[in-house]
Amino acid sequence: MDLPRMSKVLRLARKSHGMLELLLYESAGKNCRRFSVSSVSQQYERSLDDLLNFGSNDRRRRYDKQTSHRGQQEGGRGWNSFNRRSVDFQEMEKNFYLEHADVKNIPQEEIEAFYKEHKVKVFGDVPRPVFDMEHVNFPDEIKDLLAKQGICKPTPIQSLMWPVALSGLDSVGIAQTGSGKTLGYMLPAIVHSMNQGPRRHEHRKHPRTLVIAPTRELTKQISTVSWPFCKLYRMRTLCLYGGASKSIQEQDLLRGQDIVVATPGRLLDLLNNYSTLLDEVSYLVLDEADRMLDMGFEPQIKSIMNFLNPYRQTTMWSATWPREVENLALSYMSNNVQVQLGSHELTVNQNIEQKIVPVEDERDKLFKFVEEMKPVLNDPSNKVLIFTNTKVKASDLAYKLKGALRKGITAIHGDISQMNRERALRDFSKGNVPILVATDVAARGIDVSDITHVVNFDFPKDLTDYIHRVGRTGRAGKKGNALSFISLQEDGKVCERLVELLRESNQEIPDDLLKASMRKSYFGSSGSYRKFGSGGRKFRDPYNNENYGAELLQQTAVCRLGACPKKHAKGQQR
Repeated sequence: MDLPRMSKVLRLARKSHGMLELLLYESAGKNCRRFSVSSVSQQYERSLDDLLNFGSNDRRRRYDKQTSHRGQQEGGRGWNSFNRRSVDFQEMEKNFYLEHADVKNIPQEEIEAFYKEHKVKVFGDVPRPVFDMEHVNFPDEIKDLLAKQGICKPTPIQSLMWPVALSGLDSVGIAQTGSGKTLGYMLPAIVHSMNQGPRRHEHRKHPRTLVIAPTRELTKQISTVSWPFCKLYRMRTLCLYGGASKSIQEQDLLRGQDIVVATPGRLLDLLNNYSTLLDEVSYLVLDEADRMLDMGFEPQIKSIMNFLNPYRQTTMWSATWPREVENLALSYMSNNVQVQLGSHELTVNQNIEQKIVPVEDERDKLFKFVEEMKPVLNDPSNKVLIFTNTKVKASDLAYKLKGALRKGITAIHGDISQMNRERALRDFSKGNVPILVATDVAARGIDVSDITHVVNFDFPKDLTDYIHRVGRTGRAGKKGNALSFISLQEDGKVCERLVELLRESNQEIPDDLLKASMRKSYFGSSGSYRKFGSGGRKFRDPYNNENYGAELLQQTAVCRLGACPKKHAKGQQR
């Protein structure tokens, strides 16, 4: 066997009986051949290590495979606490921010006016915001590319977070969808990665920037947005997500990557298979942290943290600030600063016009949809994104609308292959197909800036999903429209909160929805009419009483003044 002529070696593992097993990858790229070599001296083994370009950490990782099962039993960590302590983590340079002279001279009154206009709250020692691209010390190549893309001024969240990220501070950014968050953390990531020192592993390029996102669509969106800027410096970016070939992703990792964008599940799977190391990651991004926790990814995130350099810089992005996200930030950040743009509660973008249409049944819903959307679809420049709650409904609705509207329609959901989903998104983005029907799997992953209309054909069970859905339109300062069909019987639980949300956004509230929300508020969460025993009275049906609204308001006012009769036990009369 001529070792110098081996095309590529994938793995070198020591067997328990003292032999070495070499798994050789043939140049044809298809078949693997196994060779066993006995009586290998230590000197020859060292020469093999040099030949295979295995560093010290890789060798330790190879021997630690025998204990990986125990690590997985301890929470799926793969790299147990002993291995973590044995790695010589090194500190790295994180501060690359140079404050522009014009920024230093900005009057404090102007900064306070900016905070007030955009409802900004900051916590911690936050650098002064930048209001012009020339005020940020990005390389000229990045500024030129931004200008070519028509980005001449930073968005409010970018004005606040670029100085924070370039200063090397751990940070939390709270902003709504469509506010420019992706470039808010990716441009500092590129500057951070290109200014790091020599790598610990000379022959293997382990990632220096890691971005964790909840969905495969969002990882692809982040990679697409950042790729033109990474290309300027020949930085390699890789997406890791479920549904794609794991072996191909492993090979891409072995080739070396500068930036990895991944979903938590697939990344942890590859880490436990020893497909990559994260000891050189110096810049970590947790995008849409609230969504990841809602989807149950907290155990995976905690396991991934065990693989990372403790001296890293961490930036977390979220649309809300619930207690779970706050606890996550406290656990994995040190002396972090927080920047909040707008309310930390979920709100709808003010550029989106919302219309709620109450319906009785599915047939009524389909009829009203065609009635409402036919004028919109006559304009070929409009793009319509329709959401359903189930995969079966998405396919069925796409089929029915294709026959009713005679328009190009496609659908994406979990049962459609990744290749077909990518093709559907590509056709929708280019305008070849003006209507896309999707389940919530695409609610946070579609990055099409010119979606004009979002339709909730099935109203979501939670208002958080409603806000994320309608946030697909009205992006980058553009106007958007959201049409939602709601069944007052099936979706009654969200009526009260929906009315509050519409009021906050200064949107029109249908009378039927208002009555339903008042009934929910007064009669209890079940929404049924209360009865008081066999001899008691019951409230009249609001749909058959013209003065119901006024009477209900009067009764509510009387109750608040303390004149409301006490509740009686079930079966008792007043």
